[in-house]
Amino acid sequence: MRDLENLLANAFPEELENTPPAPVDKGAVRDKTFQKLGLEIPGKKASLPEKWADPVAKHRRPWAVLAACLVLAVAVAAGISLRPLLTPSNSPLPAGSYLELQVSQASFDEEQWAIRLTLEAKTDLDLDAPNAPSGYSFEAILSTTRDNTHYTFGGGGLDGITHWTKTGKDTYRCDSFSLEVDPDFQTQNSLYGELDFHLFFQVSFGEENIAGIREGKLYTETQFPLDIPQPPGAVPATRFDLSVSQASFDQEAWAVVLTLQLETDGDLDSLSTQRLYSWWGDLWLSSDSGDAAGSQISGDTLDTLAQWTQVGDNTYESSPVSLPIRRDFQREYSLTGPTAGTLYLVLTDLHSQTGDPVQFFPQAAFSVDLPDPGDTLDPTA
Repeated sequence: MRDLENLLANAFPEELENTPPAPVDKGAVRDKTFQKLGLEIPGKKASLPEKWADPVAKHRRPWAVLAACLVLAVAVAAGISLRPLLTPSNSPLPAGSYLELQVSQASFDEEQWAIRLTLEAKTDLDLDAPNAPSGYSFEAILSTTRDNTHYTFGGGGLDGITHWTKTGKDTYRCDSFSLEVDPDFQTQNSLYGELDFHLFFQVSFGEENIAGIREGKLYTETQFPLDIPQPPGAVPATRFDLSVSQASFDQEAWAVVLTLQLETDGDLDSLSTQRLYSWWGDLWLSSDSGDAAGSQISGDTLDTLAQWTQVGDNTYESSPVSLPIRRDFQREYSLTGPTAGTLYLVLTDLHSQTGDPVQFFPQAAFSVDLPDPGDTLDPTA
């Protein structure tokens, strides 16, 4: 091992360490290589000095400059905005730091049965950018409160809420906000007359995540009053005159079956009007010992009783109303054969907004032939 180290240490004498390498003619080596390979030596080309291209000076044409100025002047005079031409539709929209909102005008469109609002917003968001409807996410919720109950008229992307016009520095106006109102929902909850509305408005910005939610958002709230008309066809009635047009007995169901008629100044054929009232009633049958309550209206019978079809001028007819009779009740009061009965109804006006509810108590007498209930020890039969 020591001999190998001495050999490596003395392989290059010290006098060779400072000897410069011999110069090599690369061209001669190249020519010699071509000659040994039997190839023709290519002719030598004179090397050219390196040169940078001189910059080309653009000479402005006076007529082109003049034409551009004329186009700009015409666009400004005609009120044409060059912003859509200068701002790419897919350019990122700026984030915002504040958002304020107020309702400058509120009305009700009876033809479309919709609430229409003109909104004014102050914000550093770019609401009138060409790509604002897709670059921002808009949300609005309109609600009101009556008798300590909160009602929401709509949520999410309401019509026109994404279209804004810039009216000044950081000031925008929306003229196209509208919300259709469901007459049945309105009638059922007595949502008409002077109401105080609450509008929640939110704008989200930034990149959307996988769930479609943007990273930033601004929201604001405002209130405004509005007089909402009562839905057509939902005018409350002032009278109800009840009669029985047909009475029979269903032995399979063991029930008295009545077809009723009501004369009223209300439009009972309208679903909106039908929902204005709650219904209740019971059936009394006459016996030698006096009148007795034979059946009370409940369940599906109440649903049937609330549905009416117009059959004449201010006259409405119900579907057959089934009123079960207990056999033990018949035996107790000896109710067999031709029997007189009276149907009592109670109608409560649900749309009344002040004071005690308005109620009506129509009644109708009739006669029905009751079969013999038979002898049985089963009290439920």
